[in-house]
Amino acid sequence: MRSVRFAVPALMASAAIVQGQTPTTTLQFSGSESTQSMREIAVAVRTIADVITPSDDSVSGRTMSIQGPPERTKLAQWLFNQLDQADPANTAKHEYQLAGSEENLVRIFYIHNAEKVQNFQEIATAVRTVADIRRAFTYNVPRALIVRGTTDQVALAEWMVGELDQPAGAHAQSSAAYQMTSGFQFNDKDVRIFYLTHTATVQDFQEVATVVRSIADIRRVFTYNTPRAMVVRCDPQQMELAEWLVNQLDTMNTGQARQASETFSYVTPYKDEGVAVRVFFLNHVGDRWDFQREAEKVRTATQARRVFTYNAPRALIVRGSADQVKAVEPLVKNIE
Repeated sequence: MRSVRFAVPALMASAAIVQGQTPTTTLQFSGSESTQSMREIAVAVRTIADVITPSDDSVSGRTMSIQGPPERTKLAQWLFNQLDQADPANTAKHEYQLAGSEENLVRIFYIHNAEKVQNFQEIATAVRTVADIRRAFTYNVPRALIVRGTTDQVALAEWMVGELDQPAGAHAQSSAAYQMTSGFQFNDKDVRIFYLTHTATVQDFQEVATVVRSIADIRRVFTYNTPRAMVVRCDPQQMELAEWLVNQLDTMNTGQARQASETFSYVTPYKDEGVAVRVFFLNHVGDRWDFQREAEKVRTATQARRVFTYNAPRALIVRGSADQVKAVEPLVKNIE
């Protein structure tokens, strides 16, 4: 049970400032119970506010000492107070704006539906990486995700948190889409969350994610296992291929025998990367190890560099030249 404490001032400034020396500010923990919690707060404060902790033990004696310019110190004090007295039930926007900095927005998101720390960390990893946020840290006990970035990055993070932090079974739609307006590179402005409702196990889910990442050449594909949410950020052509793959491997996966898909023609100037994609189903190969051996035979015979498998429906996914993909068809018929 949490003990009741009298209020302790969070900020105790040092009594004297030596001329030419950065002043030291001491912050007093009053709400955080464990050493681990205090250390997580200290890491977030130090890194988000970009301040120095002169002491080797940043939580010595339930205090944290920091050094930095006044604007950073003010941010550190605000963030410290927010986390030391964390209130996940408070629905107000926990936000701080800096002046004169490109990454000028700090936001604290409380994740309410991640029962396990692993779930919370999966959401945090997806937000950090898809939104390209350099400074994103977690405080596990109250499920607090702290980010610092540009306005566009934080807006994307807010959308992702709203989509991913849902009660179990809340996602009725198959996907949700977001388009960045600025701050993106290489035209990778499209963001989409696919909910793979027909992947029975985490392994099935991860196999589909691997296929999408590898066949469509997408660097940013991240997964949140419990709701089977796959977060994708890429350019419009890659997203079109990703959507097609999800449709073939998940949406149309009814557990029944399937015929090979039509060929998907991928628009790319890089001919050696493969302009044709097709999904074949080896319905009569019962053992998964036999299935893998047959896939290797196809890979060797066609010299296609991208041949991937999804074991549960015995799906063989091939990307290569039009001739390479066409050459797979008789091989699959012989196997069947």
